[in-house]
Amino acid sequence: MTWLPPSPFAVGSPRRRRTWLCAALLALGLHGLLLTALRTPDDRAASGAAAVIAVQVAPRPPAAPRPEPAVAAVPPPPRPVRVQVQAPAVPTEVAATITQAALGHATRLAPAALLSYELRRGPAKGEALLSWRPSPEGYEARLERWLDDRPLPSWFSHGGIDGAGLAPLRQTDERGGRARRATNFQREAGKISFSGSSLELPLPAGAQDRLSWMLQLAAIVAADPQAFATGRTVSLPVAARQGQLQTWRFVVQAPQTLDLPVGRVESAVFLQRLPDGPYEPQIDIWLDPQRHFLPVRLRWSRDNSEQALEMSLNKEPTTP
Repeated sequence: MTWLPPSPFAVGSPRRRRTWLCAALLALGLHGLLLTALRTPDDRAASGAAAVIAVQVAPRPPAAPRPEPAVAAVPPPPRPVRVQVQAPAVPTEVAATITQAALGHATRLAPAALLSYELRRGPAKGEALLSWRPSPEGYEARLERWLDDRPLPSWFSHGGIDGAGLAPLRQTDERGGRARRATNFQREAGKISFSGSSLELPLPAGAQDRLSWMLQLAAIVAADPQAFATGRTVSLPVAARQGQLQTWRFVVQAPQTLDLPVGRVESAVFLQRLPDGPYEPQIDIWLDPQRHFLPVRLRWSRDNSEQALEMSLNKEPTTP
């Protein structure tokens, strides 16, 4: 049997045992410090790197999202809006008239004259007087008619003279010396109005009334007679009825020689307006080159009726 010395913790008094225990613990501590001091720098670096890695590998809590700065919503700039301005609507008939007026007609007005006509409608006979008075200030025209000693409505027109020729201001239908109906050409306002009606129409350049048209037509032909060969068309805007503005188109026919109460008329310029509808009259007019192209014969007819109203010059024109 091997002999072992007795343990110092088992020998002696309790006080002695405590002394030995403290000495043992102190020796162990010194031993640990000595081992740490004896370790190489590489061992210490490896140990530190492991610690760093351990720290870096340790999961981090997810970072809270940073709040975005509040930005006021800015509305997009308004898209440009193209404004379309539409011209007021003009009737096709009036638009054609305006185009014709834009081309313009030269005019040469006849001197003042008083023309006397024989008036016929079927078997009825009568007389008509056309008074034409131009002046630097304007013009006046009047047509009076009697049939079988009965007066028919007379027409009176007055106005100015401009670059388009006659420029009526007012035309009236008169009976018994009193105006019954009137057509007003409001030139400053650019419109045509009618008595007893609120209707208003645009006023194109060169517009005529139911009487002035025949004198305007004579002035147009007189300005350039050679231009009005057979087949040529002349258009006039005419306030023909109350509330109506029409385009009257006259077609030049072959020249004619007429035997009238006043005598023979050679090479009269013959123009014809065909009706535009069933209630429109056909109008035939003959202009005399020897009498300043004033009308020497006129005829209003419907459907070639024998009741056509016809005026034929029966006396030489005089000065009114």
